[in-house]
Amino acid sequence: MIDTHLCDLEVVTSLKRACELIGANRSTIQHRRRPSTLSPPAPRPEPPNKLTKAALDRQGIGRDQLTLHADRGS
Repeated sequence: MIDTHLCDLEVVTSLKRACELIGANRSTIQHRRRPSTLSPPAPRPEPPNKLTKAALDRQGIGRDQLTLHADRGS
């Protein structure tokens, strides 16, 4: 509701004056109008000591057996 009235007031006045009249925070309005500049994070590189599929097969380790220490409940 504030956005529609703010746009109407902004046509005849400035953004600063429209926010003062409505009681809206100008920085919040400007923040909401600005597009997000965040991009997805870059993929993490594989560690140099990662076990290959052949090494896992040689050791008899299946994918279901690979767990973190936190998952063990120690």
